Amino acid sequence: MAVATDESLLIHDRSEITDEWLSQVLGTRGLRVEEVTGIGTGAMALTLRVRYSGAESGTVIVKLASEDESVRNLGLMMGAYVREVAFYQNIRDHIVGPLPGHHYSALDHAEGWFTLVMHDATDTVPGDQLVGATVAQAEIVMRTLAKVHAPVWNDEKFGEISPFAGDDTNFMSTALLSGTVPTFTEKYGDRFPDELGDVLRRYAAVADQHNADRRAPFGLVHADARLDNVLFGGVDEALLVDWQTVQWGHVMTDVSYFLGSSLTVEERREHEARLVRLYHDTLIANGVTDFAWEHAWEEYRRQVFWGIAMPLVSAVFVEGTERTEEMFLNWAIRSCQQAIDLGSLDLLPEPEKVEPLRVDPIDEGAHTTGKAKLWSESYYLDAVSDDGQLGVYTRIGDTRNLGTSLVSLALVRPGHRPIILSDAEAPLPEWAAEGVRLTVDAPTYTLDYSIPRPVDEFVVTFEGEARIYADDAAILRGEEGEAVAVSVKLTWERDGVDYRWRQTTRYEIPCRVTGTITIDGEEITFAGDGQRDHSWGIRDWWGNAWMWTAFRLEDGEKVHAVTVEETPGLAWGYSQQGEDVTELLSGRSEIEVGETGTLTRARITLNEAHLKFDAEPLAYGSLRLLAEDGREAHFIRALAKFHTDDGRDGIGWIEWEDLSRIRTAE
Repeated sequence: MAVATDESLLIHDRSEITDEWLSQVLGTRGLRVEEVTGIGTGAMALTLRVRYSGAESGTVIVKLASEDESVRNLGLMMGAYVREVAFYQNIRDHIVGPLPGHHYSALDHAEGWFTLVMHDATDTVPGDQLVGATVAQAEIVMRTLAKVHAPVWNDEKFGEISPFAGDDTNFMSTALLSGTVPTFTEKYGDRFPDELGDVLRRYAAVADQHNADRRAPFGLVHADARLDNVLFGGVDEALLVDWQTVQWGHVMTDVSYFLGSSLTVEERREHEARLVRLYHDTLIANGVTDFAWEHAWEEYRRQVFWGIAMPLVSAVFVEGTERTEEMFLNWAIRSCQQAIDLGSLDLLPEPEKVEPLRVDPIDEGAHTTGKAKLWSESYYLDAVSDDGQLGVYTRIGDTRNLGTSLVSLALVRPGHRPIILSDAEAPLPEWAAEGVRLTVDAPTYTLDYSIPRPVDEFVVTFEGEARIYADDAAILRGEEGEAVAVSVKLTWERDGVDYRWRQTTRYEIPCRVTGTITIDGEEITFAGDGQRDHSWGIRDWWGNAWMWTAFRLEDGEKVHAVTVEETPGLAWGYSQQGEDVTELLSGRSEIEVGETGTLTRARITLNEAHLKFDAEPLAYGSLRLLAEDGREAHFIRALAKFHTDDGRDGIGWIEWEDLSRIRTAE
């Protein structure tokens, strides 16, 4: 049966699975959809079995993107949807054998929707990761992996097509893994032995170096070849499914991953060498000629760490069930013990001192627009006066795929009503033909950003109206406030080490800020500390709840940190003392919320900086954002004072994103 490629057949939910649609996809007139049932529990996608009758009868599997926009955006950012669709479009037909056939595949890069229609392997039985594989099942999988790997073995042309071309994604970075380890070990406590925790820490410290050590031969890597993704058929048959993590890399990754994760420790020890030899023999039998057994065994030992990283990260980031929590624990124990048994730690490089990433001046300008609807080019700046009596922040978020911009400006003073401009439907900025300058010219205000000296100097000018609100929570209640004339002329000059994030396309620059602010005719000379950031990519303001801080302590230490509510234990950012920069990987935050929904106190721990501190809001400049689908997010932002456990005080900004209204609605 021919594979349909008409992108007009891409659908969004099960209601669009109609008689006419299915007839077009399968290329057979007169089909009737009899039943649509959900199967599986995938977090990133919806998988359905469709039973049909008419001119012919049967079943197919339809896989669709999540209906949750935040999950779809995550799927796009991770490349999961792109990888699976591109695999079926560009790779699948080059492999004759143990893979599902498919009828249709398409992806909407802008919105994140995708549709896959695949053959239904009704005569197969899925494996069970928690129960574990039998030795007989492991033998079948070894032969299956070899038959998948052999047809494209070390063939460079496959590494140069989608989804592999230009793909330098580092899924399991040192920063991510090092920040995840404390949360994982705390979560499982005594059930996860200390000696295995040492394996996690040893690998996490050199994950970037290990990932960069790419050794031939290269090939197709499923990268999640575990028992739950195998369908067992006849006497010696199996299918590999779920190709959202597919990569071009070292094929022994799949072999190590499966045997380490799916066999008990005792059975792996007894049968491991024979099973790896079975894989190698099957490769040779299928035409591979340039892979000696000694080479295969050494790379089998070297590649065990992907099977350690996956349960580590999944246990922290995936909202699990009782079954999956137990599965991640067993998996991590098995794979860590595999690394010990094989002496794989001896194959890891020694940790190197990693210098913080610096800002490339070219990144101060505009970037190529991504296809996702919520793609944004966002500039943010803040400051607090030296006496702590005036705080300011501003943002231009160029959401050009929406045809609008997100603009904000806030001026807050302890004991005064907040002054805020929040315009989520501002005109798109006009970008200067030369240099870096963008201007939003709205009916009631003009906001101009310019960068005379990339990295070192940023100038903000605002003229027009903002709104003054009755109290700190009025904007969160949807009140409009009263118009007030505002003028801002401030310059942010770099005052510290510029810092580029490893995890995403974003950077931060600590600054000294000077200039004037005029409120309703009263001019205020401003001098104080602040920071600015620039990010480009998908910005889903309704996707994750976070705690963000940017402040400076009395001894000059500069701190910028982000913790995320859904992943307690992880932190991102930096602490700076002079030219010494400490990158943050782990931490946590606790909050107290007042009756009006505003943040009244935060307690934050940042491990790498050895910082524990309390934050107390002094003046609020909160924001309320509504999504197109009605989701409501509150950004509880405040000028705050900070007090560390070692007795130091500081001043800066704090923000807590409150998504409780979204969760309540759901």
